[in-house]
Amino acid sequence: IIFCKTRSLLRKIVKAVYKILDKLQLTLAKSKTYIGRVAKGHDFLGYRIGEGSPDTITISKTTVQRFYQRLQRLYEQ
Repeated sequence: IIFCKTRSLLRKIVKAVYKILDKLQLTLAKSKTYIGRVAKGHDFLGYRIGEGSPDTITISKTTVQRFYQRLQRLYEQ
């Protein structure tokens, strides 16, 4: 995950990352690459990053939903 304040800085960083990956003969999965505003937030590894404030990290809604589903399955058994 890369966070930047300006779009121009992000473009420079993305170009540098692509150069490094090309040297290593690696590619990024387009379906897993996301560029968006931090204020909208982003789910990553079970956490919600940057919703409301860039410094905010909370547990994502999908993680909580999965937890309750697993808990219900255990209770049913």
